[in-house]
Amino acid sequence: MILNYASSPNLQLSHMSLACHMEQLSHCNFSSHTLTSLNLISYPYPTRGPLLFPNSLLLPALTYLAINRFSFRSGDDGYANPFFAFKSLNTLVILYCEVFDKKNLSISSVSLINLSILPSIECPYKFELSTPNLRRFYFMGPPLQKLCGRNSNCNLSSVKHVKIDFPFWACVKSPSILFSWLHDLALMESFTICFKTLQILDLIPDSSKIDFPYLHNLKLLKIETHDLSLLQDGMGDFLLQNAPSAKKVIIHLPLPKSFADIRRKMRELYFSVPDNSNYM
Repeated sequence: MILNYASSPNLQLSHMSLACHMEQLSHCNFSSHTLTSLNLISYPYPTRGPLLFPNSLLLPALTYLAINRFSFRSGDDGYANPFFAFKSLNTLVILYCEVFDKKNLSISSVSLINLSILPSIECPYKFELSTPNLRRFYFMGPPLQKLCGRNSNCNLSSVKHVKIDFPFWACVKSPSILFSWLHDLALMESFTICFKTLQILDLIPDSSKIDFPYLHNLKLLKIETHDLSLLQDGMGDFLLQNAPSAKKVIIHLPLPKSFADIRRKMRELYFSVPDNSNYM
């Protein structure tokens, strides 16, 4: 009923937030030529898994999309490409989603500027980027691949603001994957990294002696930590060797006092339309 009303041609709709658990969403033909902002959260059935993200949404004016706990079905090429039809998309937030059959997620958009990916820990997936105008990139979770790899359409030279939060356990066996991401994001100007991710560099023998030809344009390095006592003098300076004038800032993050605090923070992030200039 809500979607039918929202699809009314006489309704000038601009923003919509919807929490749903009905299977009908996967088959709906919801359309709106005025909708610019959409937040979707699914409540999965315990025995059926996440709700399938619909491929039939007709939203030509959509610029902001945040989706939480959906699944994507891949095509015959082994890739799911659920956002290809959103030609005006500016900001995309993907939270706790998964790809069926452990296939890959393709994010292809010429208009996309802001991208946040927080994959499901239980079902992480590989993703492929074809986003030539991307400027802000935030990733939190276990990295499963090089950012570009063999993708000839992956051009991240326009990315200026980056935030990376790898779990320490995810890179213990292969810490060099962090170097590969820094290679693909070498032209960034501001870099936010959590303390545990920064520790990954310590796993590489003689990392301070490695030739590091990246981050020449870096102007700001932000290190986030919940415990200031763990920080050592000079930590993070390895990333600044080619940008000596860059500013380093230590950010102390208070530990959440309860699960309710975590949920409140998530609601603030995913249920409000962000100011793109302060996206990170």
